[in-house]
Amino acid sequence: MGTARMETTDPHVKRSATVTTFQDLIGGGKQVTLSFADPQSKLKWQVAITVYNQFPGLRLDLALENSAGTELKLH
Repeated sequence: MGTARMETTDPHVKRSATVTTFQDLIGGGKQVTLSFADPQSKLKWQVAITVYNQFPGLRLDLALENSAGTELKLH
């Protein structure tokens, strides 16, 4: 079984970043979303950093999608 490693600096990895403002039941703020897609390994991952205006903290959300059809082992 081979292993693959996804480096976000590799030239074949597609990268994007967005900044949005939001308002929800808790309050308002900004969210920065970083997205990475590797067409070779068929991995996609996204990091969302959410900051509310009224709180001194932040929230991190991470999503990982494996569309390769093979088992994904994280190390």
